[in-house]
Amino acid sequence: MATPAFSSTPYDIGSPTSYSISAVHGAINYTWEASNNILINGSLSPLSTTSTSVAISQRPGYSGAGWVKVTAAGSQCGGSSVTKDVWVGIPEITGFSYSGGGSYPTCPHEEFIFEPVFNGYKDQPLRYRWSASNVSSHGDLTASSLIVTAAGYGGGTRMTIGLEVETTLGWTQKQQVQFEIRDCDSGAEPWFYPNPVAENELTIKVPANPDSNSTYTLLDKQGTTCAHGQLEGKEVKINTSNLREGLHLLIIEHNGKTHTRRVMIKK
Repeated sequence: MATPAFSSTPYDIGSPTSYSISAVHGAINYTWEASNNILINGSLSPLSTTSTSVAISQRPGYSGAGWVKVTAAGSQCGGSSVTKDVWVGIPEITGFSYSGGGSYPTCPHEEFIFEPVFNGYKDQPLRYRWSASNVSSHGDLTASSLIVTAAGYGGGTRMTIGLEVETTLGWTQKQQVQFEIRDCDSGAEPWFYPNPVAENELTIKVPANPDSNSTYTLLDKQGTTCAHGQLEGKEVKINTSNLREGLHLLIIEHNGKTHTRRVMIKK
């Protein structure tokens, strides 16, 4: 007997929604089963029926990862089944993963790329709504990840990152995390702004006069040098009008230290 195939199967399960399979040749009965956080036609599984369509819904008070299984049975051919993983209820953002040059606690003007961590939810949210405070710059607040550069040191300053996402069942609760901004090396770290760069000019600032070996290098994602020069004085401006849109790498050699940061160029 052929294996059943789902024809209407949303991943997010909340209020009653239709779940169906294509009719299997030779099948005279279908057994619908589900995890204990799911109701089938308003009741716990299993449900034996001749119908190829049922109503799947969230069991009140239950949520999280789940599954739905259908077994087609015939009078002589035995049975075959198909199973689909689903999510029941609105997911939860449990925290954030981050990459880039930043660390926790952070130094002034360090860069982070934040991405949400869910409690097992595997689908792609419909919309993202980030928030960022005590940062010197940030990327698109509606993207799936967020690039931020921490603010300068201000004595007890904390960078706060927040996020809520929308699924087909609604918005999640907002998750927030705080990063303490410490006075690393007495604030002697170079920084740059804005990020992303949308107005054709990138500014690099250094808190102390650079030595003769202090340089900046801007690379594209293929590793090609787009801009290079000496750090002369405490501020350098780079014209980005001829650069391609996308992620770039900024390398700053300043007073014996190397600082690598990601820069987003937008047109």
